[in-house]
Amino acid sequence: MDQASTTVEATYDGHEDYGYNFIAKHPDNDEEYTLTFQEVSDAVAKEFDLKSEALIGTKFKITYTTKIVVTKDEDNYEDENEINTITKLEKL
Repeated sequence: MDQASTTVEATYDGHEDYGYNFIAKHPDNDEEYTLTFQEVSDAVAKEFDLKSEALIGTKFKITYTTKIVVTKDEDNYEDENEINTITKLEKL
């Protein structure tokens, strides 16, 4: 299944155990929200060290894909997790 890419402008807010956080503004009402990326493509990882605090506060144009991963818990219930992967990152 092909994944559609989404592009957003956001400011890097740092790395946590669960992923890379960026602060974006909602286009309709200017409200800020956090966008978390669990994965980064190899090309982006080579160009930008997102684990470094040096990039915090930097504004980027981010191109990413989202995939839904379904896992089953110990009771055999399905659990859907969204995995966001940065495929392209450009400093603004």
